[in-house]
Amino acid sequence: MLELYGKTYAKNDGQMVDSLFSPANGRTCNGYYKKAADGLRLYDMQGKARAFIREDGLGPVSVTETDKGLRYSFGLCSLDAEWLGCD
Repeated sequence: MLELYGKTYAKNDGQMVDSLFSPANGRTCNGYYKKAADGLRLYDMQGKARAFIREDGLGPVSVTETDKGLRYSFGLCSLDAEWLGCD
């Protein structure tokens, strides 16, 4: 599990299910995380990409899924900031 901005993120479905029945720090997971070669991607509970933090620590920035792949914003939109807990 990963804790970021006071919220936890699961690495896989097993960790997500475990957080429902025995929540870490009294909380269930906010979503999933995946390490990428260039940083860390954060996904909501439905698997939709929401935010990205670069390997050098820059970010987070909003991410949108398109038919051509992921599209990275220049900043973090207010909805994603609220979801992350860094608003």
